[in-house]
Amino acid sequence: MVLELAGDIDQLEAASEWMRSLDIEVSADAREIAIDETRCVDCGLCTGVCPTQALQLHPESYQLTFSRSRCIVCEQCIPACPYQAISVDL
Repeated sequence: MVLELAGDIDQLEAASEWMRSLDIEVSADAREIAIDETRCVDCGLCTGVCPTQALQLHPESYQLTFSRSRCIVCEQCIPACPYQAISVDL
């Protein structure tokens, strides 16, 4: 399960410790999706597989927009991109 926590660092650590006390394994994920704008042609194929709609085509310009805050790094967009413009930054 992917869970996003928000708050100050002390609250985040307390929440993580609480989950660990319930025998829930907690690991921080620092991976992020990266889009190479020199390769992307705004075809929109990635938008069809994005479960959180972090990838969308702008309704007027039809250019790809990426909302990093909505992304859960499920990586479904990577194989969907025929131009190999999407990758994971570690």
